[in-house]
Amino acid sequence: MLDKEVTSKVKDIDEAKQDKLVAGNHISIDPETNVISSLGGDWSEIEHKPTINSIELESNKNYTNEELGIVKADGAFYDEDGQVERAKGKKCWYLTTDIHKVNEIVEESGDNFDIKDILPYLISDDEGPIPYDFGKGGGGGGGGGGDTDIRLVIKNYSSTVSLGNPCLITINWVSTREEVPTGPGSLSVAINGTTKYTRSSIPQGDVTFDIGQYLTSGANKVSITVTDAYDNRSRMVITVTAVEIELTSTFDPDRVFTDVINYTYTPVAAVTKTIHFIVDGEEYGTATVTVTGEQQTYQIVGLSHGSHTLDVYFTCIIDESEVISNTLSYDLMFEVPGDHTPIITSTFNDLEQEQYVAFNIPYRVYTPGYNYSQVQLIINGEVTQSLSVNQDTQY
Repeated sequence: MLDKEVTSKVKDIDEAKQDKLVAGNHISIDPETNVISSLGGDWSEIEHKPTINSIELESNKNYTNEELGIVKADGAFYDEDGQVERAKGKKCWYLTTDIHKVNEIVEESGDNFDIKDILPYLISDDEGPIPYDFGKGGGGGGGGGGDTDIRLVIKNYSSTVSLGNPCLITINWVSTREEVPTGPGSLSVAINGTTKYTRSSIPQGDVTFDIGQYLTSGANKVSITVTDAYDNRSRMVITVTAVEIELTSTFDPDRVFTDVINYTYTPVAAVTKTIHFIVDGEEYGTATVTVTGEQQTYQIVGLSHGSHTLDVYFTCIIDESEVISNTLSYDLMFEVPGDHTPIITSTFNDLEQEQYVAFNIPYRVYTPGYNYSQVQLIINGEVTQSLSVNQDTQY
């Protein structure tokens, strides 16, 4: 944590406490003790509680800057082109993406500390680092004219993800005009300067979206903008790093297993990996793999007669963040000798389909001791087809 001696190099906020009304209560910053206090009575009935850096504040509780992930600093920041004008000359609190890294840099720099050294770890947009406005109670800054107040907070996202996999981001936004909600708004997401995702009529409150398919390998600058009904905007910029890790397999699921399932797989990531084997929705076991690109084998035994789902993925730590690989999914047939109960499997899991558009449902049927099985296809309680099928995949 930034101690008193170190914070004097970063410069302090105004000597007077900054008290601002938030949701009918107060947040107070004490420059002498580095403590933020949530003051007031019970906030449980308040719909939009004050937040700092996506952390919802509790009433009557004190927080350190490290707990909230913020750093206080002089507003005169510099970039490659010179001084950034935003908050020039002001002393502000700034949201950080990595408070521990900021603390580490400040402590290692000692008397040679330069505010520019922590710029990469401050949440910024095109105008530079975003100062936290305690009068708005949310981490994304506000905009608009008149009596309109728009607030944006990024509640949850992963700073490092596997390339090609989902990357879910949850935001929370609120817009009021003369203290009355302005209604739905719109969302725009630009990645590396190009708009990739838009969404209209988003409700106020929490909104979750997926940008995984738009990320490229390496660091991606993600700019998130919400616009309310009066064309007021609020924006935050984050960085998401997509790393190239992959799980592949030559495993053949189209057979009937009777004893041991020897699952073969190849994980690719030049770090220690934990492989997760999920059978019927529950973790069957894990394996630790340190090599990359080499085929491994994992045994699964003791399954009951019938069909069993198998999902396999791995997790690893890259740049102090947990990254999840792609998932390989199967529906397997497991036969217990002497049990002649028919087994049905299907890899179909896309339960949302467009109306009036035909689609295929792959399935396999096996009746122990028989080459063919009798099958009925039933839709809404009515038999549409009666078939005799072998063990091959049907559609």
